[in-house]
Amino acid sequence: MDMSADGEENLEKLLQVSKTAEGRSRLATAGTLAVLLRRLSTILPVDLLPVLRILRNLCAGEAANQDAFLHLGGPAVVETVLFSPLANLEARRIGLQLLGNFALAGEVHRAAVWGSFYPARFLELATIREPRVCDPLCMVLDTCCSSEGGRRRFEELCDDERGLPIVVEIIKTACAGGYEEEWLEWLVTKICIEEPYLLLLFQKLASSMYDYGKTEAVLLKLLSKSLSNRPVEISLSNDFALSILKIFRKLPMLGTSPGSPLLFLQGLLQLMCLVILL
Repeated sequence: MDMSADGEENLEKLLQVSKTAEGRSRLATAGTLAVLLRRLSTILPVDLLPVLRILRNLCAGEAANQDAFLHLGGPAVVETVLFSPLANLEARRIGLQLLGNFALAGEVHRAAVWGSFYPARFLELATIREPRVCDPLCMVLDTCCSSEGGRRRFEELCDDERGLPIVVEIIKTACAGGYEEEWLEWLVTKICIEEPYLLLLFQKLASSMYDYGKTEAVLLKLLSKSLSNRPVEISLSNDFALSILKIFRKLPMLGTSPGSPLLFLQGLLQLMCLVILL
């Protein structure tokens, strides 16, 4: 397909072709991704969403496109676009989906995303109180913190000063606007149940004083839902039950604080019951 022709009609044709595995393979051979990535540097507002959608599709399971995106500095290009005046919520949603597809390709791909976005850019995205951005952001974080090399990035995400503020902002978003997909549940399950960071994250939420009591209740509800839905798949860390007990001992302080202590108490009791049953 001729990529020298500009215009909405040509982009629409590329978008349709990019929706199939065969089409993505043909476009990889034609070098379409490189042309589109260069085009992002001088993109017109009307073309931004179509180009991002095509790039997202091209990086969905097609190794040649994923590798081309890596070698051409795709994560850095997308970072620039997502924080430009042209980027609206939909552009950020699609851009994060693109990064998620790309990160699935392998360790060097995940490292490239992490290098471009952690911590400042992830934090900026996490402060957007919109599920359309929060859900794919959680997908990117979860993917980057999985598989080979993921352990180091996971520990960086749980860093008290640089990483956990990102998670705190994501939970605030879930509190304010909800969430639509399971990525957030999986992310907090890793952090709080499978690894020993529940108490630290809880303390960060409490110190933020954002809708005090309700944000903590949202976190506990997320954890309860994960334990209820996937009791066999989840490995409880040795610190998890102890952390719940320590939180329970803080209830007298919560009772004299503004916010939603009743919601928090309900969430905590539900979580305690689930842990006992498991």
